[in-house]
Amino acid sequence: MKNTIEEVFMLWRCHSTVVIGKHQNTLAEINYPYVKKNDIKVARRLSGGGTVFHDKGNVNFTFIRNGEKGKLVDYTRHVTPVIDMLKKTGINAKPGKKNEILLEGKKISGNAEHIYKSRILHHGTLLFDSELDMLNRAIQATPGKYHDKAVQSVRSEVTNMIDYLLEKITVEKFMIRLYDTFVSNTSDACPYHFSRTDLMNVYQLAEQKYNTWEWIYGYSPRYSFENRIILEGLSINIMLDVENGIIKSAAVTGDFFTASQKDRLADALIQLRHDELQIRKAISGIVPYQFKDDTFESITEVFF
Repeated sequence: MKNTIEEVFMLWRCHSTVVIGKHQNTLAEINYPYVKKNDIKVARRLSGGGTVFHDKGNVNFTFIRNGEKGKLVDYTRHVTPVIDMLKKTGINAKPGKKNEILLEGKKISGNAEHIYKSRILHHGTLLFDSELDMLNRAIQATPGKYHDKAVQSVRSEVTNMIDYLLEKITVEKFMIRLYDTFVSNTSDACPYHFSRTDLMNVYQLAEQKYNTWEWIYGYSPRYSFENRIILEGLSINIMLDVENGIIKSAAVTGDFFTASQKDRLADALIQLRHDELQIRKAISGIVPYQFKDDTFESITEVFF
């Protein structure tokens, strides 16, 4: 995007991951307990738009192209050739009204774009044989806990393309067919292989930015959080104001904790990350001897 002037087309996959749009509140978009339990990764991408789910049954495509400033954003330019490729593999795909790709009215692809100078990055998902139950549960966030001005995802009914193919092929063969179709329709296409320097730069960028807590969680817009649980017949109410992922103010109410414990816990939360590990330490530092393991887990979960 930033280091070449070449135009690029890529097909790629990754392990189970919830991918948040650049301007979204990460914790508000994910089912945190489910994501944690199932070891689903969380990432924030450079482009805007809503949350999507990746796994090995989902194929991602990327275009990086040059263009004229002011005329770079053009979803039709990038979605249309993908739809044409899909039709040649037996998928009767159609464009949707929200920059998505549909199959019999159900979503199979979400798309987003990012501009850098006179370069446009367009990327999208292609649900071929994804774990749809995991997809739906991983992004099934509980409404009402988070209050912010972040971009909100619009949930749509999704489907897998493999269910509509007469010939049941593997996702690897599907990718090969897409690749071959793209190459045959692009006269000057030639393969590019990452050099050792390329890979070093990729890993460095990931380490310094994309894998950091500050980017994935701390980049979220300012938000307030409120949640309540009943534990052992007693209530715990949590209210937080969070900026750049850091807790700026906190209130703990209810009748589970003593008055002293509530004040100490609220004070201990200030300037901590809205992060499970740091909140666990704050809780254990207030009343380390009092809780059974399952009770401690329940108290921790009220913060997410």
